[in-house]
Amino acid sequence: MVATACGGDGGGDGDGDGTPDAPAGSCGNGTCEVSETATSCSADCSVADCGNGTCGLDESSTSCPQDCEAECGNGVCEAGETTSSCAEDCATASCTADPLSCTGETVCIAGTCENAFGRNYRIKVVSAVFTEKKGNGDAWDVGGGLPDGKVTVTVNGTAVTTPVVNDTLTPTWNFLTGPTLIPGGTNLKIEVLDDDVAADDLGWVCINNPLTADLIRAGARCSGTGPLATARVDLQFAPI
Repeated sequence: MVATACGGDGGGDGDGDGTPDAPAGSCGNGTCEVSETATSCSADCSVADCGNGTCGLDESSTSCPQDCEAECGNGVCEAGETTSSCAEDCATASCTADPLSCTGETVCIAGTCENAFGRNYRIKVVSAVFTEKKGNGDAWDVGGGLPDGKVTVTVNGTAVTTPVVNDTLTPTWNFLTGPTLIPGGTNLKIEVLDDDVAADDLGWVCINNPLTADLIRAGARCSGTGPLATARVDLQFAPI
């Protein structure tokens, strides 16, 4: 008589650890099945499963666009859907230049509120206000010179830096990035620097993870803290 493991699939030992493996579809088999989530089976599934090619029950096209496609007709206006491509989910709402004329996960595009994520933007670095001194109380430049300001904007690991504006506490750039895709869950990092010959001085930094539709609508303001509390830089987002 051949013995088999109780509850098993014939006692297979696919991982070679000397014990029978759990059958397919059961919690603890090492695979996050479609029917499992990080809540129902933490042994197999975690939030880190985004990117595994399977759209889990706790994932969506907004939280994990790598695995999940937008599903028109499910009652949710997801990333990649618009009022024109899926009117069932994305109701048409008129809007104006006022950022508050759209709400939720939408922005105003051509007079209607459209999904904010899953589309390209040009990010505009407008202007900044520096404090008289650096955070440690030193002058920005040797000999007491004013800062030579520049800003680095990093979106999901891809960085773009403005030109340098020399010797002013109130630089203006009006610098536009190239088309930049902003999916749901975007990580936006803003660094304000004083350009120096030897090494740049970091003025202040802001991280928005994830970037919200509120910031996209109203524009992102990155303010300093502590001794740099009055310092700031302003950005705007223009959908393409």
